[in-house]
Amino acid sequence: MPDVAAVWDQIERWYSKSAPQSLDELAPPAGEPDLSALKLATGVSLPTDLRASLLRHNGGGSIHGYDYLDADWAAELWQRLTAQLQQGDFEGLVPADATGARFTPVWWSPKWLPVAEHRAGTIVCVDTAPGPQGSQGQILQLELNDEGPSATDWRSFAEWLDAYRGDLEAGKYLVDADGNLDRIAE
Repeated sequence: MPDVAAVWDQIERWYSKSAPQSLDELAPPAGEPDLSALKLATGVSLPTDLRASLLRHNGGGSIHGYDYLDADWAAELWQRLTAQLQQGDFEGLVPADATGARFTPVWWSPKWLPVAEHRAGTIVCVDTAPGPQGSQGQILQLELNDEGPSATDWRSFAEWLDAYRGDLEAGKYLVDADGNLDRIAE
């Protein structure tokens, strides 16, 4: 698993040189009370790599084009989705990938912890209770409005973050005239 601190060092260096506005958007570190409140609100134990990332930057900015959530926002989103689950809002909804091999084949599981969100309704989650062919801490992408959850190739938050670092360094993002990062279409 990639070292989260080293990955953040590289992202921050890239931002400093190429996208200073993105560096400014990163939040300061979470404190232990923030992380304790997140665990208390969700009942989900933070994977080590996610914990390390929040202790470096408590959200802010964008990763892979998604808003990186701080501990409070992650807890609020988790609580909202769990309330919808309890109200039956997801009943009858079957994920496009409903095999149960890599993740629990439900629309939302309280064992998933949101880490990033896109304004269009896509949520990136860390899966703390994977299926038999999944990995503890794997990254799921949840398309709330149509396909539901799907497994990704990333087996951990650290891998997801490191892939973003790799994309930055490979020139897959450009900085527009306003200082915003735009992913180059592949």
